[in-house]
Amino acid sequence: MATRWKSKRLAFTAWMLLIGLTAVSLVTAGDIWTHRAFLKDNYYFESPAFQEQLCAHTNLIQFMHGENRDYMKLTDEQKVGKERLAAWDASYAAMLKRSQLRIQTEHSERLEQAVQQGQGPEELARIRLEQQQDLAKAEADVAALKPKRMAEFVAYRDKQYQEAELDLRKRAGSVQYYIRDKSQGENFTTYTNIQYTPIESNLKDEALYWLKLPQTFPTESEYERTLNQYFQEKQWEGFLIVPLEPKGFSQIHRDAVYYSSIQDRIVIELGLLAACLMGMVLLGYFLYRVKTALGSTLPWRMTGWISQLPLDARLALFLAGGLTTIGLIDEIAVFTVPPHPSQLLLLLLLALILGGLLLLLRDAGRLAKEPGSIRAEWEKSIARRVRGKLADRTAHRSMTFKASLVFTATVVLGGVLGIFLYHDALIYDVPFEITLIVLAYTLLYCLTVVPYVLRRIRTLDTILAGVSRMTEGQIHVALPEKGRGSLYRLAHGINNMREGLQTALESRMKSERMKTELITNVSHDLKTPLTSIINYVDLLKSPELTEEARRDYVGVLDRKAQRLKALIDDLFEASKMASGAVELQVEHVNVSALLQQALAEFEDSLAASSLTFRVQVDQPQMMASLDGRKTWRVFENLIGNAVKYALPQTRIYVTLTRRPADILLTVKNVSAYEFEGEAQELAERFKRGDASRHTEGSGLGLAIAKSIVELQGGELGIEVDGDIFKVTASFPGLPLSKGIPEAG
Repeated sequence: MATRWKSKRLAFTAWMLLIGLTAVSLVTAGDIWTHRAFLKDNYYFESPAFQEQLCAHTNLIQFMHGENRDYMKLTDEQKVGKERLAAWDASYAAMLKRSQLRIQTEHSERLEQAVQQGQGPEELARIRLEQQQDLAKAEADVAALKPKRMAEFVAYRDKQYQEAELDLRKRAGSVQYYIRDKSQGENFTTYTNIQYTPIESNLKDEALYWLKLPQTFPTESEYERTLNQYFQEKQWEGFLIVPLEPKGFSQIHRDAVYYSSIQDRIVIELGLLAACLMGMVLLGYFLYRVKTALGSTLPWRMTGWISQLPLDARLALFLAGGLTTIGLIDEIAVFTVPPHPSQLLLLLLLALILGGLLLLLRDAGRLAKEPGSIRAEWEKSIARRVRGKLADRTAHRSMTFKASLVFTATVVLGGVLGIFLYHDALIYDVPFEITLIVLAYTLLYCLTVVPYVLRRIRTLDTILAGVSRMTEGQIHVALPEKGRGSLYRLAHGINNMREGLQTALESRMKSERMKTELITNVSHDLKTPLTSIINYVDLLKSPELTEEARRDYVGVLDRKAQRLKALIDDLFEASKMASGAVELQVEHVNVSALLQQALAEFEDSLAASSLTFRVQVDQPQMMASLDGRKTWRVFENLIGNAVKYALPQTRIYVTLTRRPADILLTVKNVSAYEFEGEAQELAERFKRGDASRHTEGSGLGLAIAKSIVELQGGELGIEVDGDIFKVTASFPGLPLSKGIPEAG
């Protein structure tokens, strides 16, 4: 056991060393990458720092020997320049002209006033004399300005030239030059600050850096190309030389030593990086062997709290740790001599962060190996819970409100990116805090706003596609109802409209079918007795017809005419019932007595048939507010329908029941005809149980009964179970206190 515990401690120590070596390797690699250009020989002389120093020297050379080559031989007028003198003359002439105009105006006004006041010639002569004196003085004052201004300008130019000459002389210890001016032909002029003529072959050993101008081959340096072009335009040739040893202080030599020290440091860092990588490989191999023996090399139970964190919190920690690692790699400078303690603390912090990232990566690997674990973890995430709460709060908000939120989030994103680009454009190095804010908000925007907008767009496209299919006639297509927002309500509303439209369309089709059947049935039912009447009328016209036959024919005509009259009366009554154009004579009616009267009407027909009635009335008095005559018609139609279509040798059951709110009549019989279709269709006009229409019924009995029942606030229902035909009619009953006391 002790050996195993020692092995675990040794493995833990190896892990800590591995993390430490990883931190040192990252910092070393980051520093090497940042200063990788220093590995190039003589990098300093290609750097912007050197070109800036060289530019200061060449600007002085151009000023002294190019722009002001013979400055000390120039007159004051030449130092000022013809163009500047001409501009001064024009300016002074305009000044003098304005002064003269002012003086003439003032004295003209004085002369005019003197004449108006009647003053003598002496006063007028005095005013004219003052005018001449003022004009002369103005001319003298303006003339004195030019020499004074010229003297000041020449003094400024002389001082500028002397300062440049002194500055160029001070820089002779760091940059030497030897230039020949061939613009005058063979009699060239030499500009130099050295006492010898440089030889190109010797400069490799005698100079730290040298540049021959003009060059015949292209160069990568923009500054050298500009300088080369200047030498070509001036017809100069020569050398710019940085000597091996400076005379006095030289920033160029000091910077060259600094750049060389960085190069030496990078070389050492390369060796350190190789050693760290080798150590990491050895430690990794050791830990692999230990893991094979122990099954684990880290006390993962101590870090189990990571798996308890929400998934998005782990992701945020990983991103923050990664960004912080990048920032620390760029910030840590442990290779300075002597190293600052704060840099060592930053290195320790980097190692701790790397350890945390390792644990987060291990947890990510665990999730990747378990199917469905990522989705399950995401359902418990903070973002999911916040999204659910926001969805609950904004589900019933308007589209304008939601669009405003998306617009605001997008505008903020633009502002954040604008700040990032502003810093990048100004200082070329964005602060780490701003980078972190930009990345965090951009990630948040991409994880929330973008999916939200895309989901809504897809849902809207689905709704538009569904509506398009509906407009093409595919009414059965239902739109998916997802979410709880405005688009869900829109889809739900369209589905309701679709169902209503589909119901209306089916109802219309059914109505059209019924209208066709109505016309067909009416035509058939009216044509049958009418044909018989016409035929028997033709027979009655025969002179050979006997009196007995004539009486038989007249009897048939009477029956057919009565049949036709009853059919037409039923048709008119059904039409009136359907249109509601019926006046009801409502009164308190004893429904039980009314039913008994209706049954009495069928005693003769029942006696002649093989049918048997079974009547059950709960109470002898059941009061209701009804039209007695119309209600009796309902009973007559229902009972007559049962008698007409019942199977011979069967029973007809009639039941009248009092319920708390209504009175229920039930008529049930065994049908003699097989009915195909829905039971409720029997209540339609001209519908018969006898599809062949051989019976004497009009097909309007149930339709009339249904209309009368519904006009009085009741309901009529039809049920068909095989051959069993059942009709129920309910009538709203009166409360017991309003009716005749019922027998106990």
